[in-house]
Amino acid sequence: NGGPPEGVVLYHKGDRLNWSSEYTAGASADYSFDLGSSGLEMRWSASASYISGQEHQGMVGLTPVSTKSDGMLIGRVSTSLRSRSGWTATLFADNVNDEDGTPARDGTQIDWAMRVRPRTIGLQFDYQYR
Repeated sequence: NGGPPEGVVLYHKGDRLNWSSEYTAGASADYSFDLGSSGLEMRWSASASYISGQEHQGMVGLTPVSTKSDGMLIGRVSTSLRSRSGWTATLFADNVNDEDGTPARDGTQIDWAMRVRPRTIGLQFDYQYR
C-alpha cells in the first residue's frame, strides 16, 4: 500500500509543526550622523536573531524518523559611509559570533550540507543612480 506501517504515530495532538521554532527573537539598533559639512553620513548598525531548535517528524522509506536542529543566535554588525553623490561603502561582519549550528533538516541531508555560513567579513560598495 506504500503508506506507513500500521500503528505508527508520527504526530501527537499538540505537537509543533515541522520546522517551527518554539521561540524566536530579534533585535537591531542603528545610529547615523552627518560628518560635519562634508556631505557624508556615517551609520553604525548591529542586529541579532535567535531561533530555538526545530523538530521534524517524517518517514524515510517505511521507517519513522525524528530529527532536531540546533538553536541558533546569529549576529551582524556593520558601519557605512554614504555620500550625497549616491555611493555607499559598508564594512560588515555577518554571523559575527561564528555560530556553527545546523538549521532544520528532514533527516535525509548530511549534516554539513545544512550548516549556516561561517563568520563572513566583507566590504561592499553600492552606487545609486539619481
